[in-house]
Amino acid sequence: MDPRDGSGDQQTPQTETSTPPGSSGDSLSAGSPTPSPPATETPTRTATPTRVRTHHGIEFDTVLEAVEDLGMDPTGQDAVDSAVRDAMGDDTLIEFPPGTYRWTEEHDYLGHSNVGIRSTTGDPADVTFVFPEGFRGVFLAVREKSTNVLLEGFEVAQTANKSTGAGIVVRATDGGEVHDIEFTGFSPRDKPSNQLYVTIESVDGVGNIDGVTIDGGGVVDTYPHRMTGIFGGTPHVGELRITNCDVRELGSSGIRYTGSPGAVKVEDCYFENIDNGALRLHGNDHDGGKSSWVKRCEFVNDDSLLEHLPSDENYENVDMIRVDDAGNGYHGLLIEDCTFSYLSHPDGTYARGCISRPGWTDHGGFTVRGCTMRIDADWPEAISASHSSDTVQNTVTVEDTHITGSLRKTSSGSVIHIADSDESVVSNCCISAPNARGGVLIEDSAGCTVEYSDIDVNGQATVSINSSVSTTGITHDGVCRLPGDDRIPGSTLEATRRGR
Repeated sequence: MDPRDGSGDQQTPQTETSTPPGSSGDSLSAGSPTPSPPATETPTRTATPTRVRTHHGIEFDTVLEAVEDLGMDPTGQDAVDSAVRDAMGDDTLIEFPPGTYRWTEEHDYLGHSNVGIRSTTGDPADVTFVFPEGFRGVFLAVREKSTNVLLEGFEVAQTANKSTGAGIVVRATDGGEVHDIEFTGFSPRDKPSNQLYVTIESVDGVGNIDGVTIDGGGVVDTYPHRMTGIFGGTPHVGELRITNCDVRELGSSGIRYTGSPGAVKVEDCYFENIDNGALRLHGNDHDGGKSSWVKRCEFVNDDSLLEHLPSDENYENVDMIRVDDAGNGYHGLLIEDCTFSYLSHPDGTYARGCISRPGWTDHGGFTVRGCTMRIDADWPEAISASHSSDTVQNTVTVEDTHITGSLRKTSSGSVIHIADSDESVVSNCCISAPNARGGVLIEDSAGCTVEYSDIDVNGQATVSINSSVSTTGITHDGVCRLPGDDRIPGSTLEATRRGR
């Protein structure tokens, strides 16, 4: 399968094979329109390389300035393709000064080391990459055992009319560095499958995605024909850190890493009104013992914030975090210090919950710690951990988490629903949802605990079905503390942090 595929909601792991460019299995140009008439190529000048330079830990022996050294047109009239192709090579960085640069072809670079493209300023406001009307494809791919790849500081300008889509692929054994790239315009259907595909393909390898923005809309057609924001498939076996990204209104996940054994750490990112799971992630099986987590991220669903939904298109399912391991049974995902604001349904759609583990196939256990959730719309649960399988480690732990809202009813009848998850724990939490029917529902699970929590709902604080659940220190004061506080203000209960 082409590495650009797989942005949909498959229930099985994705597999990818590498075939030579130009073959029927891996042609970058397959399905892409041929620009007509073709843009005029600017002749490549003789380059005068500058001194060695280092960016994000990658050293480049040769630095070429796109206009001065390579003769590229910064007005966006003439194409840059042949100049880029001639200059791309090992130990080489191409820097683009402020301007607009026209790409007309798909570029596929294999097995390179210490190679990069960036703006001279590092600021995406200064450099814009544009494409012919109707261009649909991966305009830049660096892959096949490439090492130390840098992309930084430019805008990828798609069109608002859904006709132009441009993606990037980085498949590195180590040192994949993607920084400060803005994808603007509407993300169209089908091709490319993802705006940004990044995998680290050695166990000891490390990569970083930082400051990527995707916010021009992408709810079009139906799943699985929509584009994913940031994606990585089964070749990811190393460690990838995704930080300070801002993704809004995409149609098929903002960030998705499902079915791969590598570690993915998502930190300080913002997600707004994203369909089919804003973030789809799971625990991992990294050979070096590295963990996957989500920390200090913010998730918002709010219909009033929609700006790019076409009048004839519809949302489908707006889960915020979907714990989804594509049926591999990976477990141990940590979700910590995140904020969830489910204020209204985007386009009146459906969601399982702020955090959901779907009932199809064998998804593993996870931990929620120190999170804040507000739910003012009916039906989504704060945490929906649906039926799993006893063939995987599926324990759910919820600690130091604060849940409030005006919701009245949920799919299960309770604010938290945990099923088929033996030895699950809800501890030191606060649920203040006085209109909701139930607090914590535990179903078909043995050896579970609900303790030292204040649960203020309209019905039962805890409900168990075909489960063994011990309850200790449950109060109903309705005064919630902030996550991490040791005492519930105004409560007679001093919440003892268990240090799990």
